[in-house]
Amino acid sequence: MRNAIKYYYNIAVNQINRFDDYFLFDNYMLKELKDEINFDIYNILNFYKLKTHKIIFNIYNSYYTKIDNKLYVLYELCEYSEITLDEIIDYNNNLLNIDVSNLKNVDNVLLWENKTDYFEIYYNTNNNLLNEVFPYYIGLSEFAIRICNEFKLNLKYGIVHRRVKSFFDFYCPDNFIVDFVTRDYSEYLKSQFFLYNNSVKNIIDYIFSSNYTLEECIYFFSRVCFPSYFYDYINNLDIIKKYIVRINEFEYVLVNINNKFNDKYGVELINWIKKI
Repeated sequence: MRNAIKYYYNIAVNQINRFDDYFLFDNYMLKELKDEINFDIYNILNFYKLKTHKIIFNIYNSYYTKIDNKLYVLYELCEYSEITLDEIIDYNNNLLNIDVSNLKNVDNVLLWENKTDYFEIYYNTNNNLLNEVFPYYIGLSEFAIRICNEFKLNLKYGIVHRRVKSFFDFYCPDNFIVDFVTRDYSEYLKSQFFLYNNSVKNIIDYIFSSNYTLEECIYFFSRVCFPSYFYDYINNLDIIKKYIVRINEFEYVLVNINNKFNDKYGVELINWIKKI
């Protein structure tokens, strides 16, 4: 990899650290290109001087480079900051008034339906543990879809993130998309709970103490319910095992959110979890 970076970018690398789908060296990240980069969003972020990793073009003036039959993008990292709830709120506040009407948005229900159908039909495993819990996560997915369909959500779109896990992905251009504005808080909640074992009470309290509408809160809840964390790591059994053992604990989180709906709106979204 050092030789490839030297050749394609004319950058000498002394020490390089490898992670799941990216390499870190000096102030750079070489990341495998798995999601399309929306350059309209990238240009908007730069126009408004909003914090983001900078795309470095290779010697052929291409933003991606093929190395060992995989596509990679080199980013110069922006100034480091820990991804906290306050950081997300501040960043999203800077994006609120940006017009995204001409940008392609995400059709979540269609994507969720396609993903759920795909795994139901094509995913095969000989692992007894996965076979046992798979219907549960399919059911959770279908519940999230049903919520969106029942309430026929018609919400404001904004620039948000596919996932909210770490500094490296939060500011990465391939992570920005156009979706409903409460998406980031749902993804942040799931990563804090499953990846970092942190309390998520502050996230829930923020959503229901802010000026978000009922529909925006419903989308927040439906996205919390959709088990993206399960599908993201379905081929990594070690991680999936850690998620499975916390099913009951996560259901308490869902009940807590449901209680917030009851308290604020007099609406009950779930009655299938028999917990207090």
